[in-house]
Amino acid sequence: MGLAVFPWMNDIQKKEQEQSLFYKELLKDLIVTYPSIDKIENYNYAYSPIIFSNVDLLKKSMKALEDNKIGSRRYFYPGLNNLDFTHGNYIVSDNISERVLCLPLYHSLSKEEQIMIARLLLRAQNN
Repeated sequence: MGLAVFPWMNDIQKKEQEQSLFYKELLKDLIVTYPSIDKIENYNYAYSPIIFSNVDLLKKSMKALEDNKIGSRRYFYPGLNNLDFTHGNYIVSDNISERVLCLPLYHSLSKEEQIMIARLLLRAQNN
């Protein structure tokens, strides 16, 4: 699909940036952190990752979304250092990759859908 959407990339990026910022607003009471983005970088907002405080809360949140037919993805998991051709001990990478969840993010995602996703995540955290 890459080149087919090229004429609309600026609009898509702007929409996904708005969606990411809206998630942050909706999820201000969710106990998560966000990856820091270098201010020099021109972030493309292709993903909306959140980092949970522990794996159990991540799994509980994923189940809540799944039970409501909402797909989420554990991007960056497992870490690349777990591939057969890599060697070494990457404690920080392993720790974070286990707790990252990328929220649904696509051009036609509505604010109502984002509100529902946020409510499910907050409910999973608080129950």
